Amino acid sequence: MLRVDLIYDRLPQRVHKLFNVVFGLISILFCAMLDWQVVRLWLRTLDNGTRANSVMATPLWLPQGLLLLGLILLTLAVLRRLLAPVEPQRPDVGIQA
Repeated sequence: MLRVDLIYDRLPQRVHKLFNVVFGLISILFCAMLDWQVVRLWLRTLDNGTRANSVMATPLWLPQGLLLLGLILLTLAVLRRLLAPVEPQRPDVGIQA
């Protein structure tokens, strides 16, 4: 999720949890609306049989279907992050010799 760590790190832990939930819900809503619009586009393309204006005349439902798949996976990833328990972040540790 997008956040400004400079401000976020200075807030109390309770506010962190609230921000994570609020912005997670906003992200899910955005992803769901985007998914719905791409589903509508994909179904319209399937119905019309639209093809690319190229030599191969590729059916446009193929790339649009891959776009839809990617957006669905993004929505699931955001949902997983929202539902996952909040774990404290550990600082990166270099390779130990």
